[in-house]
Amino acid sequence: MVNILFRFEQESKPFIIIKIACYFTVAPNDWEQFKSFNSTSVIVPQGFATHLAMLTIGTLRGVLHAKTENTAFNRFIIPTFNVTGLIHSDIIFNV
Repeated sequence: MVNILFRFEQESKPFIIIKIACYFTVAPNDWEQFKSFNSTSVIVPQGFATHLAMLTIGTLRGVLHAKTENTAFNRFIIPTFNVTGLIHSDIIFNV
């Protein structure tokens, strides 16, 4: 699951807050490759995590557009930005 929250603010006051969660399924063979050798943690590679974040941000853009359709808020967009700057290393989950 990837959660993304985005806030639009004016004078430090939010006027749009949107948060979504996207759930992804990982093939069992691929999931096995994420397990560490000592089986006490799962390591999600940085590139894969970045790809999931990119998909989630794209989905967030679509949700924002759909939820604000036919309102004055529909003119606000989430700009493009370098998603690779959000995730700096592999993500490790201890189990």
